Amino acid sequence: GGRFLRVEPVDGSAITVEWELNNASCGLEISHYHLEWREVGREPPWQCTDASRQLPMTTVTKKNLDPSSAYQFRVRACDASGHWHSFCASEAAVRPDGEPSAPPPVARDVSDSLLARQRLELQAAEEARVATLRAEYAERLDELERRCLAAEAEIDPAEKERRFERAKAEARTDVEREANAKVELVMRNAAADIRDRVKAAEERMALAVARAVDEALKKAEETA
Repeated sequence: GGRFLRVEPVDGSAITVEWELNNASCGLEISHYHLEWREVGREPPWQCTDASRQLPMTTVTKKNLDPSSAYQFRVRACDASGHWHSFCASEAAVRPDGEPSAPPPVARDVSDSLLARQRLELQAAEEARVATLRAEYAERLDELERRCLAAEAEIDPAEKERRFERAKAEARTDVEREANAKVELVMRNAAADIRDRVKAAEERMALAVARAVDEALKKAEETA
């Protein structure tokens, strides 16, 4: 035989418990069984009666249970020598009405303390990770600085001077090119402004000449 314990809701207020406990390891016959039960989330944790401590059968129906509460059962065997064997418990809590059982409530203070401890553990782990990263970056920066100094030391002084003069000449060329572009832009704008002014003056002069001619013609007609 095997070793199991099964529970089944009955009539909405009772639960049938069936079990089989193999005692082949010691070779002694089973004398009786001890059955216990508990209502999940309530005290005392495990309950039994005088009758449930001396059960000759392997099937029991526990009646008058709260239909909305979840129950767990466990049973152990006593052999002919009076030795009690380990309990065999139901894997999950069962309600008499057959509805799914909710997980046992967690005390608020326990939940808060657990969250606080987890928060501290996560914070400590994050701080350790940040410290490790900072140390790694500092080591990388030191290594980079050492490489730069080593590379600079390997450059010939004359070559360094040539590179400096070349960079200075390139910078001067860039500055001159930018200055020439700005001067050219200013000259173009000034030329355009002069053209506009000359054009406006020519238009004013032509208008004045036309007016003078008209006045001279009018006077000639009046004299005639």
